[in-house]
Amino acid sequence: MTEIRGSGRIRGPRKGGMHADMDMKTVFRPALPSEAEAVLRLYWSVHRARFSTWNSDCPPEDIVRADLAAGDLFVLVPGEPSPEEERTLFPCEIPDGILGAVSIAPRSLEETYSGWRIRGRTAVISLLAVRCEYHGEGLSRPLVEGALKELKRRGNAAARVIVDREGIPAVRAFLSSGFRTVGYAEMYGHSFMLCEKDLR
Repeated sequence: MTEIRGSGRIRGPRKGGMHADMDMKTVFRPALPSEAEAVLRLYWSVHRARFSTWNSDCPPEDIVRADLAAGDLFVLVPGEPSPEEERTLFPCEIPDGILGAVSIAPRSLEETYSGWRIRGRTAVISLLAVRCEYHGEGLSRPLVEGALKELKRRGNAAARVIVDREGIPAVRAFLSSGFRTVGYAEMYGHSFMLCEKDLR
């Protein structure tokens, strides 16, 4: 089972109208069947967030549950603090215990675009979301990096993503993780970047 541990300095929950800076350990791991409803709540909560281009029907519940059943849905959760950290850090209470989620799937997207450059076994990263109160804290990056490590572990030659050009944080997260733009597409009234990363 893939489990990736990391850490970063983020702002904790508001205390007296201020955010408390704190170091948080994180764990990237497969979502559990018992977390299905929590992940769906996370996805539905970001519909009105800044830079979100999802509508009320996205993502479809059946796709989320299918990815979960296939072992292709992953979550980012807080790691266990050390005893010293428990004494010194302002406690971070996170509803459902999930900071973010992302899906990977063994699809090629050849039907969407014919200009992909890397051939071989490919997979798609999709449904990337971070809990609204932690937007801007850099949590998209460990989700993307965790997904890439898992895809490479599964033997994929490339990772592909279709990202809305208006979703600036997601665009930055993918490009900073080494994705390269290979084309553009107009779908659902939006302009999308078609990006891929070589995993060989």
